[in-house]
Amino acid sequence: MKNTRKSKKKLYILIFSFVVALSLLVPGVTMHFISDYRNIGVINDVPEDMYDMTASAVSKVMSEQLTESEKVSLILDSEGSTLLPVDDNPMKRNTYALKNGAIDAVNALYDKQLLSHALFDENSWYYWTIEYYKSVDNTTKTYYAYSYTVHFSDYSNTEHINVHLTENGTVLSITSDVNTQHVQAEEYQIAE
Repeated sequence: MKNTRKSKKKLYILIFSFVVALSLLVPGVTMHFISDYRNIGVINDVPEDMYDMTASAVSKVMSEQLTESEKVSLILDSEGSTLLPVDDNPMKRNTYALKNGAIDAVNALYDKQLLSHALFDENSWYYWTIEYYKSVDNTTKTYYAYSYTVHFSDYSNTEHINVHLTENGTVLSITSDVNTQHVQAEEYQIAE
């Protein structure tokens, strides 16, 4: 019985020693074969597309930290930024909500007597389209702000109103066939 205990103890020690030896040798042997195959230790250039991904991530974080007045300044500054058209809707709201937000913003300005006449009658504007824009800072290309323009036209397509707003609903400008109004941007926002 003592021999079986001693032999079991020796067997466990032998197995443990074998596992320890394998755990020390296998990674070294594996790395030796991989290094021959992949040239580990050679420094390669970073691919160009990696720079774009990093820049866009930094740009997104930096742009999210902009205040509304800084976004307005970025959008309206024609010398310090570039206004680029965007194909897809970058806003988090659907187009119908953006259209209704533009109508509400213009009506709120009329109610505050900041517009000379009511531009929106419920029954007079049948067609509307939206164009999206991205304003990018010219110096560092790190900051950007989104805006959109809602184009309204009547049933006969003879009268038009264009309302340019930031992504948060701040009215930047209102233009129409009859009258052009530029509104103080920081003061008026659509309530979410």
